[in-house]
Amino acid sequence: MSKLKWIIIAIIVAGLLVGCSSVDEGANVDNTKEVSSEKKNNEDSSTSSTDQEDSLSTSNEDILKIGETGKVESNFGDYEMTLHSFKLLEDFHGEKLMNDVFIVVDFSVKNVGEEPLRGEDVYWADLFDDQDLLQGNEFFDSVKQLPDEIAPGDTAEGEFVFDTSESEFYRLVLNYGALDNLATSVTWEFTPEEAN
Repeated sequence: MSKLKWIIIAIIVAGLLVGCSSVDEGANVDNTKEVSSEKKNNEDSSTSSTDQEDSLSTSNEDILKIGETGKVESNFGDYEMTLHSFKLLEDFHGEKLMNDVFIVVDFSVKNVGEEPLRGEDVYWADLFDDQDLLQGNEFFDSVKQLPDEIAPGDTAEGEFVFDTSESEFYRLVLNYGALDNLATSVTWEFTPEEAN
């Protein structure tokens, strides 16, 4: 009787294993179809768009130029930033160049919110070149930093410094990759010919 009992248990276990594995296979097939259709949709949308600017879409979708002002709304505070000018340098206060050129961007920030704005919360900037390669801003001691706090209505000046490759154009993106509910992304585009 005990042999019969073990055979019945073995059959039940085998049946469960076969049943579970066929459910998993079905789920995998469905997921593959879903991924394939998503991939097809992504390919369709990318082939329908020939404009390279879509690769760096921002919340406000406007691409600004040097001298123009972008508004940022964030959990840290609301502010307006203006990029005034930039320089291309081979040397920045003795710092070692890792790529082709230093780009030093002069900007100002106006606190348009109702609470003080911490200067360090403004430094979420990335620079993209014409190959869409990203460089984060450098934090050298010699960089002109914003003050610790910017009072409502006040304006402060600072610098972004990037160690990057030579490029036909650059895009500076403030708050790149931040979720829309955390901070607005703002983009400026400029060419080497516009440098001071």
